[in-house]
Order: sequence, then C-alpha cells, then structure tokens
Amino acid sequence: MRISVDRENNIICVPCEELAHFARTRKRQTKLSFAECDTEPGTDASFSQKLSYTVSEEGVDFTVTGREDVIYGEGNDRTLEIFSDRSRVSSRTNPAGDPEFMARGVLLAYMLCRAEKLDSVVLRLTYTARKGGAAKSFTARLSASFLENMSQALFSRSIPFIEIEAEKLLCQKTALGNLAFPYRSIRDAQREFIGEAYRTVKNGERLIVSAPTGVGKTVSALYPSLRALGQGDIDKIFYLTAKTPTGKAAADACRVISSQVPTLRCITIIAKERLCPMSGAGGKLRDRRRCRICPLMDEVGRIPYEERRDSAVLELLRGYRVIDTETVQSTAAKYHLCPYELSLDVSEYCEVVICDYNYAFDPSVRFKRYFADGGRQEKYVFLVDEAHNLPDRAREMYSSGLDAAPFIKLYKIGNEAFRGNAPLLDGIGAVIKKLKEITALCRSEERLEEGQSIGCRLSSQMLPGLPEALTQFVRAAGVTEVQDETVATLLEEAVRSAAEFVRSAMLFDKGFAFYCELIGGRLNVYSRCLDPSPLLNNMMTAARSVILFSATLTPMEYFADVLGCAHAACLELDSPYDPKNLCLLAFDTVSTRYADREGSYDEIAEVILAVCEAKEGNYMVYFPSYEFMAQVAQIFAEIAPDINCIVQSRGMGHSERDRFLEAFSKGGCETLVGFCVLGGAFSEGVDLKGEKLIGAVIVGTGLPKMCSELNILSEYFEKTRECGKDYAYTYPAMIKVQQAAGRVIRSETDRGVVVLVDDRYAEPATYRLFPKSWRHIKYTGDPYSLNTAISRFWEAEEAGSSE
Repeated sequence: MRISVDRENNIICVPCEELAHFARTRKRQTKLSFAECDTEPGTDASFSQKLSYTVSEEGVDFTVTGREDVIYGEGNDRTLEIFSDRSRVSSRTNPAGDPEFMARGVLLAYMLCRAEKLDSVVLRLTYTARKGGAAKSFTARLSASFLENMSQALFSRSIPFIEIEAEKLLCQKTALGNLAFPYRSIRDAQREFIGEAYRTVKNGERLIVSAPTGVGKTVSALYPSLRALGQGDIDKIFYLTAKTPTGKAAADACRVISSQVPTLRCITIIAKERLCPMSGAGGKLRDRRRCRICPLMDEVGRIPYEERRDSAVLELLRGYRVIDTETVQSTAAKYHLCPYELSLDVSEYCEVVICDYNYAFDPSVRFKRYFADGGRQEKYVFLVDEAHNLPDRAREMYSSGLDAAPFIKLYKIGNEAFRGNAPLLDGIGAVIKKLKEITALCRSEERLEEGQSIGCRLSSQMLPGLPEALTQFVRAAGVTEVQDETVATLLEEAVRSAAEFVRSAMLFDKGFAFYCELIGGRLNVYSRCLDPSPLLNNMMTAARSVILFSATLTPMEYFADVLGCAHAACLELDSPYDPKNLCLLAFDTVSTRYADREGSYDEIAEVILAVCEAKEGNYMVYFPSYEFMAQVAQIFAEIAPDINCIVQSRGMGHSERDRFLEAFSKGGCETLVGFCVLGGAFSEGVDLKGEKLIGAVIVGTGLPKMCSELNILSEYFEKTRECGKDYAYTYPAMIKVQQAAGRVIRSETDRGVVVLVDDRYAEPATYRLFPKSWRHIKYTGDPYSLNTAISRFWEAEEAGSSE
C-alpha cells in the first residue's frame, strides 16, 4: 500500500487508488447501477484536475488524494469521467465486474462534490483498448450523500492497513537506516561483500559476487539492502532462489534482523501448484479453467471474497513477522481462500519477498502486480542466490517443445468428436498442415542410426506460420466444451503444449534456434533459447539494482556474459576457511572418458576404499551417470563388504531423499559411503556439517555426454563468442564439480577430504578453472600413495587436537 506522511503537519496522505483496492461487490446485491452510453466526449472539458479531501480518525488527519481524467458540464450537469486502459474491450466489459475501477470513480466523484458543494454528480466510466478498437462508456448519476457513505465505507475498511503502512513510514525507516549488523562478528570477506553490495544498491547498479561457502552470502546481501531500504533508496527486496530450501536461510536472517526492527516483514511464496488445495480435486474440472471458477475465489456463506481476504491479510500481518508457507496455508484454510493469492496480497505489505527465479524472470508467471507493463513504479532490488543455476533455468523458461502426437490424434477423431465445430476443426487442420511441412523437412535429412530412422532440421528462424496456426487452435479450443473425459484430456494436453510453444515463439530472436526431429515416426518440435542474456537483461530492468551471488561463479567473465550483466561489477572473494582444513587431491592416472570407463571400474573402487580406510566416517562419491555409479558400487561392495553403502536411485521423491540424508546424521563410529550422481539432488544444497560428512570423491570432470542439444549450444557460442565447447560443456561441468566438493567443508571447524578422479585434472586448461581456494591441490597416481597422503592429513588433525 503506497501512502506518504507529512511529518510537519501530522497528516497521512492516501491515494484514492489505494482505497479503491478495498472495494467489494456481491453478485446478489449491486449498489451501483451503470447504464451503457455513447463514448463521445462532453463539451467544455477540463483535464487532469487534482482533487482531495481530509478526514480525521482518532486524532490523526488523513488526506485522500486523486486526479480525475476529465470534468465537463456545469451545475447539475457536472460530469466526471475516468478511463481504464485495457488490452481489449469486449461485450463482457462492464463496471459490475470491475469494483476497483468503480470505487476510484466514486472517490473522485465524492471529492468533486465536496470541492464544488454539489448535490449530485454524473460519473462516467470509460474503457479504452490499447491497440485501438471500440471503447465503451457507462454512466450513473450519484448523490453526494450516497458518495459520502460509499467513500466512508472504503476508508473504514482500509484504516487498519493504512495504520500498518504509517507505522513503517514513521518508525521502520529510521530503524532500518541505522540497522546494526545482526551477528557478533563480521569476517573480512563478508565486510567486503557488504560494502560492495551497499554501494551497488545505492547507485542502482548490478553486481556479481563469487563468495565461497562460509562468507555468509545471505546476510551479506540482505543487510546492506535493508539499510538502503531504510534510507529510501529502494522500496522492496526480492530474494530469488532456484530451490525452495535455499530461501529458508534468507527467512532465518530476516527473523534475526526483525529483533532490531519489529515492523520488518518477510514472506516466502512458492508455486501455485504446490499451494493449491484444489489441485487434487476430481471431476470434470480442467486445469486451465480451475482458477477462473475456483470456489475459493467466490463468496463463502454470503461473505465476499474481498472481506475474507482483508481479514486473513490483517491476521497474518498482525500476528507474524516472517511468514512461511505453512502459516499462509493454515490461514487460507481458515478463511476459505486461495493460499497463493493470499500470499501475493500479503507480499504487498512485506519488505522482503522470497520466491523462485520464475516470478521475476519468466514472462508467463512473473508477478504482474510488480513487474508487468503498467505495474507499480517502485524501486526494487533483486538478490539472486545460487546464481550459477540461473543461465540453465533461464534457457528452460524461454524454451518450449511441441509434441505432435496429441494433434495427430485430434485430427483423426476430429470429424466425429468435434462435429459442427468449424473453428476448432480449422485450427487443428492448420496445425497439422504445419506439422506435415516440418515432417517433410526432417525426412529430407533422414539417416539410419542403430537400425532406427532419424531426421532433424536446425534453423535460426522460426518456421513461418507455425505460431499463428497454434494460436488459431488455442483460441478455438478455449471456447470449446467437451463432455468425453478422454477427448477433453487430449484437447487439454494439446492446448497446453501449443500455448507454451507460442509463448516461446513470441520471444524468438537471434539467440534462439528452431529445431525439429523425427525419430522412428515420432515428431518433436522445439523453440530453443540458446543465449538467455538479452532476455535476462530485459527482465532485470524491472529492478533498480541486482546482486547475483554464488559460491561457484568462475570464470566470472562467462557468468557476466550469459547472465546479461556484461557491464556489472564483479567481486571474487577468498574463502574464510583455513585451506589446511581441506585435503584436496587429484588422482590423475585414471581416464573416466566414456570410451575408457569400462576399464576403470576396478581402480576407481580401489580409490574409494583407499580414502575410506584412512579414517572411519561418512563419505559421498559422485559419478557422471547412474550406469557408471552402479558398476563401481557393485565392485566396491565386493571388495569392501564390511562398509555400509547407500545408492541414489532415479526419480527419488522428497521422502526418499530425506531418508538418504538421514543416514548421514551420525558420523565417526563406522564408515558409510553414499553413491550419488554428479549434478543431482545430493551434490548441491546439502549441508552436512562436522562429522556428518568428512570426505567426497568426485569421479570424472562433470562433462556430460555429447548430445544434439548441447552441440547446438556449442555451435551457437562458437559462432558468437568463439568458445562454444567451453560455454556448452566445460564451464557448466566444472560448476557441478565445485558444488559437489563444497559439500565437505561447511563451517570453520570442519575438516575433510576431496579427491578428484580423472587425468584431465592435471591439465593446465582444467587447473585454470579452479577457484582460488583450490590452489593448494596435490596430485597422486596410485591408491597406496593416496591413502598415505590422506592418513597424514588426519594424523596431523589428531596431533593438533591433542595439543
């Protein structure tokens, strides 16, 4: 809620748009009746006049302000007209379904009556289309007494929220502006991070920070941002994460800071699908219609949605400072509300919003109330945690695949299932025509691979007419009701696929590729984002300042490029931990290249055993694939039958992952080896401190198997940057390795071992990609020497502890 305070005169100023937000309508009871009229403007019009009125509440003066669009006429014919700019104006557009627009008109009409001492005023509400087309106007004559009652009702509903915002303006700004660092001590690297972040936010710039584990990245980004918020440089902080658990650290930091600033509020917002209590509902309710007709968005027991929403929002704001997902869900259930919409409404009153990358960078789901065209013109800062994940996530956001199968099935049953529905049949036919075109392109380059026919086509241009055909189909399907559940499901699948592809096609530019493949008769079509940097740069313009940080952002030139921050300041920090606490070794006499893997299984198993025999404890071993892992795990179990082993399986759910990590909750008394996949669930975001994990063995360099998708990426960056293999394969692979190695040392008192197994780790080209904290790496080439080096490391620790 946007208000301002005149401290000198003790007046709180409230824009009428903010009061209009509290308008309510009931379907069974409409207090305002507007009649449609012509849209011709009146004569003797005066434009854009400021209006206001003051009301006292408990000794405090509140001034409601606004600006009408047009006033014309005189005396009893005095007319006030306001406009609502829409993407389109249809036959269904009317004030009855637009309470906020009506309420703004009522407030302005009341101000006009007060200013000119009128008994009544004619209020005209006009809807205009942004891209031309017919406008629609509605009019009603409203008495001054009626307008006063309506305005007072809106003001009364908004008072509790105005008080919350006024408290922030009067108390919070000073408290945040003078905020002390919330912990007892501050590390040197942390001080450097905080200083650079503060300068960045103050100046409205961008910053990329490579900050190793232990620097305290979360508070180092949040603390200076909150200070800047208190000093008026920004209005809201969006803490953006790749995974929900990452946001918990930000929420914990806000909880600590709130002890100094009791009015500080923070909320975590997660995906609508995970919050929705109706997502498991059966019946004929289709996904695309669920939100539009959801009972949680309607009256409940004759209580309007808006009234229940206001009560729930107030309960959360008055009762909590750091609002988590579970609290939102329980409150939403109490008031019969959509928990996702409730979390969005509460976020308007929170200084810190923790959410997924998608809500800032994905055009299809980003927060429209904050970032969409015509959104609020406030000053935001984006704090992007674990930013090494953003390039791949962005490519995924902006790309899409189109499966031809559901369209082919619809085409076959169309004449029977959709008889008489010419628009839908035409839409399906238009898509099938384009799919036949694509199939012909693929077959022109068909070849045999392992007895299967494969045809593909790559282009830097979108196939002409394909997005238009898909749009035609989606529009026709959107007004089609299907009774047969099987057909309805098939139609829904095709609509979802088509809509996603069209969204990607709308973004298609020189950083994209159009790729289609025909494998064994199955056709797939892709709009692939290869270079997300222009789109990310554009999305970041919604924020005044952006800080991107991670423990693994090397080489920084690469990340600055692919993140769309070519001109951002870069800061690479040293690890705060003593390098002597990490025994880092490379076993450089084994090749884990795909062609050499079969001959390496036995030796890798012996390497793992050599590590484990140096000291009892918990270890994780990371492999480039499940197949490689399974082969070595089997051999290891044979040569080390007394060592406990657990193996990651494909598609593990949350409960299975929790059980896997639970096995590491104890350490020291016996040896446990966890076999994992590099880049999987246990190589990032896992925090096993102390004896819970004392070592990691990383098999291979993290390079993925060559595939068409990565080859396309490599070719693009070779043409545009002359470093295709590095951008597509080498750099992302080394990030996976660094993330896995980072699981071992999680605090200042941790000591542990990391062994890198591959002969390529001895190559200068690989060494130059190591972070600063790895410069003390040592090399060994046989299991005995490896065991000896690790044993000496542990003996030195025991000798030091005995002293």
